[in-house]
Amino acid sequence: MTDNFEQTTPPEANSASRKLTKGLNRRRMILGGASVAGVTATVFAGRAQANTQKAPAPQTTVNPKGKFAGKVVLITGATSGIGEATARAFAKEGAIVHFCGRREALGEKIAQEITAQGGRASYQKADVRSEQDVKSFIDICVQK
Repeated sequence: MTDNFEQTTPPEANSASRKLTKGLNRRRMILGGASVAGVTATVFAGRAQANTQKAPAPQTTVNPKGKFAGKVVLITGATSGIGEATARAFAKEGAIVHFCGRREALGEKIAQEITAQGGRASYQKADVRSEQDVKSFIDICVQK
C-alpha cells in the first residue's frame, strides 16, 4: 500500500508526508508510545488537581508597626478573591481596613477573622454598581 501512495502523489507531497511521519515517530519515541492527546490530557489533569488544592491558611500575626500602621484603607469587593486577600494583607501590615461587598455573611466573617488575628477591620454591605451604596460606604468609613 505504501508503494501506491508513493506512485500516486507528487514528489513534494511525498516529502511533506515523510517529514510529518518522521515528526510523529519522534513524538512516539520521546513519549514512549503515548499520544499527544494523552499527554495534553495528563497536563490538564495535573493543572486541575493543582487548582483544587486547599488554600494556605492565612497568617495569624498582625504587625502593628507594619508598612501601613495607622493608615486607613478602603477596599471594594473584598468578600472573596483578590479583594479579600488585599484586605487581609493590609490588615496584617497594620492598616485599619474598611471594606464592602455584596455578600454580607462572607464580609462579616472576614472582618471577624481579621479582628481575631489582631487587625482592625469593618465590613459594610454595598454594591459598587449603586452610587448611593458607594457614597454611604465612604460616609460611614469617614465617621468611623
